[in-house]
Amino acid sequence: MTNQGIDMRYKVEGEGPDVVLIHGLGQRLEDWKLQKEELIKNGFRVLTYDLRGHGESEWRAEEVNIDTYAADLNQLLQKLSIEKTHLVGLSMGGAIAQAFYRAFSEKVKSLVLAATFSYFPEPVKQASLQSRLPYIEQGKMEELAEIIARRSFTEQAPVQLIENTKKVIASNDPTAYRASMIASVNADSRDILAKISLPVLIIVGEGDLTTPVEYSRYLHQHIEASQLVILPEARHICTQERPDLFNQALVAFLHNVEDSR
Repeated sequence: MTNQGIDMRYKVEGEGPDVVLIHGLGQRLEDWKLQKEELIKNGFRVLTYDLRGHGESEWRAEEVNIDTYAADLNQLLQKLSIEKTHLVGLSMGGAIAQAFYRAFSEKVKSLVLAATFSYFPEPVKQASLQSRLPYIEQGKMEELAEIIARRSFTEQAPVQLIENTKKVIASNDPTAYRASMIASVNADSRDILAKISLPVLIIVGEGDLTTPVEYSRYLHQHIEASQLVILPEARHICTQERPDLFNQALVAFLHNVEDSR
């Protein structure tokens, strides 16, 4: 698919109400494999896609912000004639989901905000940039991938999960990853939280080091129609570390929303 000159990879699978899965920084659509399979089995049609500059989607050298990614998604939904959908976003994907709601609320049935945030406090933002930018600018993506992967899972996580995540992160184009990271840490949805009136599920791993539980509690406190699920024995990529519990909460939530329509 070409969106304003950007070639984007996507897949639509299954039959039923639409669900869009938005991956996190440095990931790709395959990272939703376990959620996609469970949703299809439970009667949903699932759209997965690579964000611009990720996976097999094209990157174009230009300034981007979180609204850029929301606009990309809107173009994709228009192309696929999807008028209204559930949005599920992990980390940066959750920030994109919130930005999409700000701009296109009439197209959203519900929001699932996983291991994400409304904003990063300035000290946290600066610390994140200062810790990652040197690796990116020196082309040391493999070293950065090692750090990110180990922070994203508990010590009890299968080694293969960590290795797979390292491989995916390391494969990113440094320029695209740098711009995407800056767009992500600068995202701020505080202005819309109190205005969100549709069902919202917030999920986070209890040991998340990247977007700590307090960030999810903040979202929960400021979004009236929200529920919060904290997954035990999980860190940032809780979709892969505790897919059983994540999928159970996700499917139950989406079925409840559909049944109440």
